[in-house]
Amino acid sequence: MRLTALGATRGFTTDCYDILQGLNVLAAMPEVDIERVSAIGKEAGGVPLLYAATLDDRIGGLLLENVLVSYAAVVNQRLHQGVFEHAAWGVLKSFDLPDLVSALTPRPVRITDAVNPLGNKIPLEDVNDVYSNAERVYRTSGAADSFRITRRNENDDSTSLHFSPPDGRSTRYDRQDFV
Repeated sequence: MRLTALGATRGFTTDCYDILQGLNVLAAMPEVDIERVSAIGKEAGGVPLLYAATLDDRIGGLLLENVLVSYAAVVNQRLHQGVFEHAAWGVLKSFDLPDLVSALTPRPVRITDAVNPLGNKIPLEDVNDVYSNAERVYRTSGAADSFRITRRNENDDSTSLHFSPPDGRSTRYDRQDFV
């Protein structure tokens, strides 16, 4: 089953709540195997989806595309564009977005084309630096293959998320399945 969170405009907490309510709707459908739900969050929809996945482990895997790299990037950059859609006030006192990714271990997470507070793609090595602790958490927990940071090739529209639930059944979700 696929769950998609696209750019949102109604507010961060409302979007997170809506995603969680969507999971409840899916769980109530007899034709849905809730153990096999993965999700794609794109742009402003990625941050609330990341929070929802942290709060509800029924989201078995995440593909985050063109998503804000971190709240620290917002603090460290003077100019911003559209970051208030991602905002959860005061959270940097306790955690940042890479910490939420770490909390998802061992669930599969793929971050593709992370962006800065102006919405520009960040070089892969910079994203790797920001998420180095998350990568370490995945590696030390034995789930290194479940965490990926990638750059989508301009000619390639097949970013995918491979999801293996506890029962061993495997599913591969391609980005074109969600477009």
